[in-house]
Amino acid sequence: MLNNKVGFVIGYSGGASDQFVLKTVDGGFNWNRIDLGIAGTFNIYNDLNIINSNEIVVSGGNGSDDTGFVIRSKDGGVTWAYD
Repeated sequence: MLNNKVGFVIGYSGGASDQFVLKTVDGGFNWNRIDLGIAGTFNIYNDLNIINSNEIVVSGGNGSDDTGFVIRSKDGGVTWAYD
């Protein structure tokens, strides 16, 4: 959690192709799915770090070819780009 209202979580709902990032702005009462725009269906999100209110970093790997990735938002989770 960034503070008592804003927070993020990563997870999956069954398999590597069902990875997700969720964001709350009301202390966890409601969560919205965020599309990171990552290509491929076997990406596995391993870690999420909230650097500050603007910068969030998700890292992980591709389960099909064992490559890693880092994707970063610099606007509070609105847009994302590979780092």
